[in-house]
Amino acid sequence: MSNSSTEHILTQTIDALADPSSLEGLICGRSFPSWPVLEEIVQLARAVIFPGYYGKSSVDPNTLRFHIGVTVEQLHHLLEQQIRDVLCAARPDDAVSVLRREAKDKAMQLIARLPELRRRIVAPGCMSMPVSEWAISVIILGMRGTPRRYSSCAIR
Repeated sequence: MSNSSTEHILTQTIDALADPSSLEGLICGRSFPSWPVLEEIVQLARAVIFPGYYGKSSVDPNTLRFHIGVTVEQLHHLLEQQIRDVLCAARPDDAVSVLRREAKDKAMQLIARLPELRRRIVAPGCMSMPVSEWAISVIILGMRGTPRRYSSCAIR
């Protein structure tokens, strides 16, 4: 293939991919999912589940409720945003208002599970066990299955 032929194909490909009309159905608010935002979601969830170990370095019983509240509010906002963007991409024909409501509900369902996730992670016999970044991410994102070495804990 000649250089001019290669350049022509690349130019056509770039033009087609950059055409705004080719993005219809992909954009419903913002791009999806955002890796930096997903990383922030994991960081926020870890700060709620493990206060003092992640997020704010010191835990003061007098301000713990406030800090967890602020963190949960940020977490909910980001979860709702990311879930909405993915739903919009997956179901472009649905009304955005319906997808927003569904995203809000799904985000709230995950938030409501955080106390149970903490309870399972810190179950007796698990506190001294190192919980890897992978395990925390799997738990927070609601995926099923755990590595065999965690099977003695209540993480499921």
